[in-house]
Parts: sequence; structure tokens; C-alpha cells
Amino acid sequence: MKKGLWSFFLGLLMIAGLGACQQNVKPQEDLTIQVYVDGKLVEDKSMPQEEVIGETLLDVMADHFELETDSHYIQAINGYREDPQAKRWWRYELNQESSDIPLDQVQIERGDQVVWKLDKIS
Repeated sequence: MKKGLWSFFLGLLMIAGLGACQQNVKPQEDLTIQVYVDGKLVEDKSMPQEEVIGETLLDVMADHFELETDSHYIQAINGYREDPQAKRWWRYELNQESSDIPLDQVQIERGDQVVWKLDKIS
């Protein structure tokens, strides 16, 4: 009797452990945009993908941030401005890869992640 009860509890423990290991991880579908200035996170926004899929990165940035631009190039985001004399420039990463594609040519896709960095570049 004790052995059967012990086996029953051991089986329950194993089932509970397996259930904890099988987490339902929802893939990220929202667009996230983070803005860093000198390594410090100053903006962190998430937009539902159904609102931005197919839009250009330039349009999404203009809709959600205060921008200063020179044609298709961003010079300032929410008041954080490039400084050519100090060699501080904006650059962006799309899905953890550095990109130099013009913003009006980047089409937002499901789960995109954009990181903007204003840093000294020598």
C-alpha cells in the first residue's frame, strides 16, 4: 500500500514538473522600438502589429516619436539630436542587425524589433 501511494505521488510530481517545463511562449508579434542615448534607454515603445504591418519605418517613427529629419534621415528623436562636432550620430538596428537601408524603404513585418542608438562614432 505504501509503495503504491509513493508511486502515485511520484507520478504526480513528474507530471507537474513536465507541465512547468512546457511553457506556452507566445511569439512576439508587436513592433518594439527602443531608443538609447549614450547607452541609456530613454524610450521603449511597443505597437500592435496589426497597426503597423506594411508601414515604412519612417512613417511609424513619425507617428510615434517627435522627429527632426533631413529628407529620409533622422537627425533628432524626441529632442535628442545628433552632434557632428562630437561625432555623435544616430544609427539603428533592425532585428538585432545593423542597417543602413533608408527608412522609407524598410517595411515593418511581424515581430520586428528596432533599436535606435545615439552614440559617438569615430
